[in-house]
Amino acid sequence: RALKDSIKNRSGSIKPFMDRGVVGLTRDGLLTVRTTDGLNLKERAEVQQLVDAENRDRESLYLEIAKANNFPKESVPKIKSIFAKSWAEQAQSGWWIQDAQGNWQKK
Repeated sequence: RALKDSIKNRSGSIKPFMDRGVVGLTRDGLLTVRTTDGLNLKERAEVQQLVDAENRDRESLYLEIAKANNFPKESVPKIKSIFAKSWAEQAQSGWWIQDAQGNWQKK
C-alpha cells in the first residue's frame, strides 16, 4: 500500500515531463528519461531523481506482488510486462510508450 501511495503521490510531479515527451514508459513497466532537450540543469536533475525514485518503487512493487502471490522471483519479468501493458493502456494521448520490440511510439 505504501508503495502504491508513493507512486500515486509522485505522479503529479512526473506528469508534466511525460506531457512534454521527456519521460516515457518502457516495455518493462518502468520509466526512462527519453530526452533532456529543452531542460535546464535543475530540471534535468529533478526529472532524473523522479524517474529513479519511481523505478525503485515500481521494482519493489513488482517484487512484492510476486512474494504476496507466492510466485518465484523469476516471475517478476512477467509481472513487469503485465504492468507495462496496463500503464500503456492508462497513458494519456501524446505520451511516449515503448512497444514489445523496444520501439518508441506516441500514444
